[in-house]
Amino acid sequence: MRYTVNQKACTNWYHPHTMDKTAEHVYKGLAGLIIIEDDESRSLNLPKRYSRDDIPLALQDRNFTNGQIDYNPAMADIMRGYVGDTFIANGAIEPTLDVEAKEIRFRILNGSNSTVYTLGFSDGRSFK
Repeated sequence: MRYTVNQKACTNWYHPHTMDKTAEHVYKGLAGLIIIEDDESRSLNLPKRYSRDDIPLALQDRNFTNGQIDYNPAMADIMRGYVGDTFIANGAIEPTLDVEAKEIRFRILNGSNSTVYTLGFSDGRSFK
């Protein structure tokens, strides 16, 4: 499949929209990021080395049973959102990242079904 992207620079999220299956498909991993750049974004004084100082982060919560993703929502979960008991970032349960001691750009996506995250540093500093 091929298509033309006609919009300004941004970070987008894609996922399927199969009737009555979107939440399950996303929960099981059928989703991802599309990063769109343009001349304006490339001219900004921002980190630009993908995966070195320009890091996409997909934050999600999942339930696991015997090491497998467990998507088995009750009707109440469907109505208010299915919340997992395990945090993952970019699909990893215990994510780590070694980076240079410099400014790092994170492109953050909340890919959870209904969980809202409050992000911050343990020492209280702010994001730029």
